[in-house]
Amino acid sequence: MRRHTPLHALCAALILSGCLLPGRREPAEPKANAGFFQDYALLRPARIVRHAYLKPGTDLHRYSSVRIADFENYSGRPIDPEALRLVAESITESLQALPPSRRPFQLVDRSPRGASNWVDLDLEGAVTVYEIRTDSSSWSRLSDQAVVAVECKLVESKSHTLVALIQHRTKAKIEETEYQNPVRAAIDQLGHDIAAWIADPKIEAAEEDR
Repeated sequence: MRRHTPLHALCAALILSGCLLPGRREPAEPKANAGFFQDYALLRPARIVRHAYLKPGTDLHRYSSVRIADFENYSGRPIDPEALRLVAESITESLQALPPSRRPFQLVDRSPRGASNWVDLDLEGAVTVYEIRTDSSSWSRLSDQAVVAVECKLVESKSHTLVALIQHRTKAKIEETEYQNPVRAAIDQLGHDIAAWIADPKIEAAEEDR
């Protein structure tokens, strides 16, 4: 049985109040790259997450601390600020829940963006897709599907050297999850996947590199 955390309770409350529902219309297909990264050519298909980049020779376990600020909105539509905070909280909780032997950082800090640079790394991110897709042929809300995508980067706090890029996307239907709403399930899965990749970053070699 999945343990429900304060993050889950807050997300459920926001859904019930309508704060996280961006509308019940079928959205246009989003662009693959939202513009949060400077160089998308660095990205390669990765395990666990959709695409990623890791600076050659980097061992994320040698960093002892990371700051995760609230995400920015690069979706091209309004997003409630609480949703941007929830994505950052999901990654934070998932990193802290990793077993000590797998956890890459001893400390995960939630100070706001621009705070003092005492941490080793900054995880900066953006929500690039945030949508509820509804099957118009169905009378039931059980057909609702949440689609959430993010782009995030790990940067050395003092030198601002780029260490890693992560591009990931999840979707969830109510009927496929134990949750009461698909948005909470999609955000929770995003946090779990990103934390798992950071703990064991695997990049698939590009065709020209094989």
